[in-house]
Amino acid sequence: MSHRDKRIRAWIGVLALLAMIAVVGGRFASSGSAVSRHYGTWAPGIAGRLTAAEEVPVSQPAPALGSFVARVATDSGGNSSTALGSLRRLIGGAGAGRSVYAFSPGEGAWCVMLEGGAAACPTSPTNPTPGLLWLLDGGYSSNVIGRPSSSSPTLLGLASDRITGLVVVENGERKTVEIKNGAFAVPLTTPTSDRTWALSVDAAYDDGQHVLIDIGDPRN
Repeated sequence: MSHRDKRIRAWIGVLALLAMIAVVGGRFASSGSAVSRHYGTWAPGIAGRLTAAEEVPVSQPAPALGSFVARVATDSGGNSSTALGSLRRLIGGAGAGRSVYAFSPGEGAWCVMLEGGAAACPTSPTNPTPGLLWLLDGGYSSNVIGRPSSSSPTLLGLASDRITGLVVVENGERKTVEIKNGAFAVPLTTPTSDRTWALSVDAAYDDGQHVLIDIGDPRN
């Protein structure tokens, strides 16, 4: 079985408060075609089947939730109606008791969001972790976009069926991540200001490859 590690220093999540959305990326031409795409072919749902797509949609989302989903979909270049029609609740009781949702704004791609917190859509043209979309919500210092440092940080995301395992390494401690309904949510602990915070994720693929995502210190 082959094993290859790649160290990546990159933020691919979109960090947003309920009233503030930052979408990274934009339109790009697909390879060998003049067709304009808004989402990368590495996205969950495109690069591998996403279990979340098989869950029962949320038929009547709360007004605040529906408004947020529609706004994220539109800001990322997708269709708000398509996003609302595909909205799924995947995990309950994640960060601070909130739920993890997924929705597809179009092109077969899926976005992820934490209720009342952050959201991410796969708008980057390329990514070294096909089928995997993640973001961090909470636990940031006051000079970093995100929630106040008093909130508990959560690492969450979507994983297609190409992902056979995820391990979070926090300051040397390895935590096996449970993937439920194609989603995951891992509570983290923000160390005191005088301590370092080394965070990484080891993603295992069905072909035996491993990709190491080196997040580093999320406070920096």
